[in-house]
Amino acid sequence: YSVVVTTSSGFKDSAAVNVTVNQPPMVHITGDTLLCIGESTTLAVTGMGTYSWNTGSANASIIVNPASTANYKVVVAGSSGCKDSINQSVTVFPRPGAGFSFTNKCNGTALPFNSTSTISSPGVIANWDWNFGDTAAASGNSTSHLYSSPGNYNVTLIVNSSNSCRDTIVHQITVFNNSISSFT
Repeated sequence: YSVVVTTSSGFKDSAAVNVTVNQPPMVHITGDTLLCIGESTTLAVTGMGTYSWNTGSANASIIVNPASTANYKVVVAGSSGCKDSINQSVTVFPRPGAGFSFTNKCNGTALPFNSTSTISSPGVIANWDWNFGDTAAASGNSTSHLYSSPGNYNVTLIVNSSNSCRDTIVHQITVFNNSISSFT
């Protein structure tokens, strides 16, 4: 820029000044922003400079493990002194608690299995996957299974929420020998 100054007596003077407009750093945050409760994620910022997170960290990345939905902000100061900031929300969904009830039965009798799984609001259990420990499997909130021989079996139930949060539980069940007594 150049400036010309004229006084009231008509004297003129001029000066030229170079002005440099520095660009602020381009800032972007990467990392998982949808978590199940109990999970952690690494939030990493792109953009050269010094970092100041609202968590107090001055690193380019932070590991967060929020108990509920939380917002994270980072300010990046470039080498020219220009700053930029960005906010990132991390949403935390409830995790289901897998559970089921059963009754040990004799061989030749179908065993009923009923899910007692729970999840906090606003979570919704979307599916139930059963493994009966003998190569058979099923899906659904409740099911039954007929074992071909007596013994102990590890029955596994995996429940998934509509937000892909999951829990697994394993119970050992017993299928009793169906002995027949004879009297004479």
